[in-house]
Amino acid sequence: MLKAILMSITLIVMLAGPADATVIYNWRTLSVERGAEMSGFIGFSDKAWLARRAEVEFTGFGQPPADPPGEPPRFFYPNQDGDGDVDLDPDVLELSFSIVDIGGGTISLVTGENRSLFLHLSTGITFDDIDRPSGFIGVSGEFSGFNLNGDATLWTARYGSDGACFFTCVSTGTWELDPSTIPVDEPGSLLLILTGLILTGLMSMFEVRGVLRMPDHFRLGPAFQRLLAEK
Repeated sequence: MLKAILMSITLIVMLAGPADATVIYNWRTLSVERGAEMSGFIGFSDKAWLARRAEVEFTGFGQPPADPPGEPPRFFYPNQDGDGDVDLDPDVLELSFSIVDIGGGTISLVTGENRSLFLHLSTGITFDDIDRPSGFIGVSGEFSGFNLNGDATLWTARYGSDGACFFTCVSTGTWELDPSTIPVDEPGSLLLILTGLILTGLMSMFEVRGVLRMPDHFRLGPAFQRLLAEK
């Protein structure tokens, strides 16, 4: 029983790692200069956010599925680029933009399979030392388009669709970080490895003292076993 518990703990510790996280920024409108208001959010990977930059250049074209018929076209994000390379760790994990109180004009994107005919996303973002984004975001779908650019204190958004803001709406705003999505420090990989080694050492010690017998692939070398036996 003791052997099973120690082996389980060792495997869990040595296989454990930090989970992927999404850092969310919500759009806050400051003024509507022309047309209707925009709402939206964008989610960056914690890796990109911690590196203080986020760059994406993606174009997805939907393909109607062969079976079952009648299903909407689908594309995958992230997807391979023109050179056949696949970005398995995109800097932007999800986003959603819409025109407030007007039907239509919504664009949403998440990693994985998406149901749409077309989507283009282009971003060039940097973050300052207090986490404020600067740069540009451009996203367009079948019937809508949103283009935003700005610095740490003020962004300008231009957007429109076939059903709303046909002559392009314009507003200004800022991006507000959702503090609940800030990555939390987790134990480093070195600490996890050391913990696993300590547990493995305990298992070897118990084996030497006759408490349990370890499988060959979990055993430490004879010199270390002799050292433990002398303690």
